[in-house]
Amino acid sequence: MGEYSIGRTIAGCAIGLALAVLGMPILLPLSVFFAVPVLVLLVLYARFGPVSAVISTALCVASAAGTMGVAGAGAALLLVALPACVGFALLWRKAGYGLRMKAAVAAQALGFAGFLLATTLVTGMGLADAFTQMVGEQLSAMPAGFVDYYLAMVGAVQLPQAEGIDLLHGVLEAQERAQLLEETLALQNTMLRLSLPTMIASSSLYSGILCCHVPSTMLARRGADIEHKTLDKWRLGRDLTIFAALCFVTGLYFLLFNRSDAAAPAYLVFQTIADIAFSMQGLAAVDRAMVRSGQSRGKRTWILVGLFALNQLTQYGGISALALIGFASAMWGSQGIVTLRRKRRKAQNDEDHRNGGGF
Repeated sequence: MGEYSIGRTIAGCAIGLALAVLGMPILLPLSVFFAVPVLVLLVLYARFGPVSAVISTALCVASAAGTMGVAGAGAALLLVALPACVGFALLWRKAGYGLRMKAAVAAQALGFAGFLLATTLVTGMGLADAFTQMVGEQLSAMPAGFVDYYLAMVGAVQLPQAEGIDLLHGVLEAQERAQLLEETLALQNTMLRLSLPTMIASSSLYSGILCCHVPSTMLARRGADIEHKTLDKWRLGRDLTIFAALCFVTGLYFLLFNRSDAAAPAYLVFQTIADIAFSMQGLAAVDRAMVRSGQSRGKRTWILVGLFALNQLTQYGGISALALIGFASAMWGSQGIVTLRRKRRKAQNDEDHRNGGGF
């Protein structure tokens, strides 16, 4: 990995301290969407060395414990420290790129699973219920005017356009405010129950992919002796292609044939997994095409970022257009399942023909 000077290590620790003090109170709750602290810690490892990364991880856990108590410490250990330390260990061992990618995704998923299990065991309720209860308790402790503004912000009520609204007493009657707040929290709870599994699956995949690829890219550019694959070299392979296809089919089953309460979340989770997997293959296929056409790295980067940003706007039957490109590449591309099968069959036929001889 190369030697890291004391000055570089101290600089990394300073950045880690800033992340712990300023970032963790905000970024830790947002880890359900994307694990930013984990990515920052792995970037610190690649840029400033393992010592600063490990110290920064400890500071993040300590900061979460200091600001959010035992619950914050547990969340930081599972959602931040666990995937970060897995990444540190594999980078230190110079593990292969594929292993690091799989381990990064698995560590993110394991951290989320552990956090959900711990939440259920401690509170006796699911994450959506616990979050809704926490929000309700915080709102109940606020002055009435702030609650009225919150209800207006989420669209539950329209406040009069007048200056000098009393923030202490508000503008709504107490009974009306309580009823609207109860209805709003119930609606938010339903939305969380539906969307949280999808957000967790999406965060695990995207966070794992970036937490593997970004530090790997940084280390490769520094000349570190570590296996690295650029985006145009990405391929799902036979097993992951079959797995993603099965996820897509399973999602359709829950959509079309299952009428249980878990059908909608299950459909969204399986479709999300399939869509992300094939979308990554699609991005790689587009990048390979641009490499063959001689496009510069900067131009390719901007095009890929634009495609990724537009990806969610092109949904067809639960899977995006970019994912359809990825599916076609995984099946019929130069290294696709069908293409390789045909090549093997042709090679076998040629071998049989040679062994059989002629007249």
